[in-house]
Amino acid sequence: MKRSFFCVALVVLNGCGGSGSDTNSNNSGNSTSATACFNADLNAIGADVTVVNTRVVNGQSEPNYTERDVVSGQVTYEGYTNAREVLLYEDSVVNKAYIVSDESQQQVITLGQIIDGEEIIYKPNGIQLDYNLRAGETREYPTVSVLTNGTQTATYDISFTFEKNETITVPAGEFNTCLMTLTFDVVENGVSTNAVFTQNIGVSNGLMIREETNSTAGNSTFTEVNELVSATINGEIVQ
Repeated sequence: MKRSFFCVALVVLNGCGGSGSDTNSNNSGNSTSATACFNADLNAIGADVTVVNTRVVNGQSEPNYTERDVVSGQVTYEGYTNAREVLLYEDSVVNKAYIVSDESQQQVITLGQIIDGEEIIYKPNGIQLDYNLRAGETREYPTVSVLTNGTQTATYDISFTFEKNETITVPAGEFNTCLMTLTFDVVENGVSTNAVFTQNIGVSNGLMIREETNSTAGNSTFTEVNELVSATINGEIVQ
């Protein structure tokens, strides 16, 4: 399951997105809207973001890992002339994602990805996440069909909730964040999976500061916790 469904986490779950480019995330103000955690600079053409995270899987610590995302340019993809191609570097692997960032609506749409040579497209209009949510508000989205190399392989039913502002401490330091809950109900190869991503997204910087994943498929469970160790946005250290 980590290989197939969770590949979506490469971009869809990155707190991408609107207001502000401040790399000092220790913003002390609280907000009644998740737009404070939508940083359009992360999706601007030429944006170069590198993060180092801890990883604990099913209670077992794993080595820290590094991810680098580079927005390489504007392309036409799935009928969108304003799509952006994102290069996803992890170790020696380079994958790609195709997104649309709407700064006026504080939303990011992931149209598709190329993962290990397979093209994964989200129909009919991509996976949309909206950050113009009030505290306690949930946004539910129409069912997404997942096509892998042209063949439907899964469906996703998705909801996104802005819970509250929360200040947390991770290895990278103390951050004021938006606490978000992203829920996927997945049917893939006849198997139903419920996955809940509890995300702390940094105020102003829009980065994923902490993420806890809990999923259940039949009698199988999976948990993962990632915490930020360090990050740079366009070469500037986030602190």
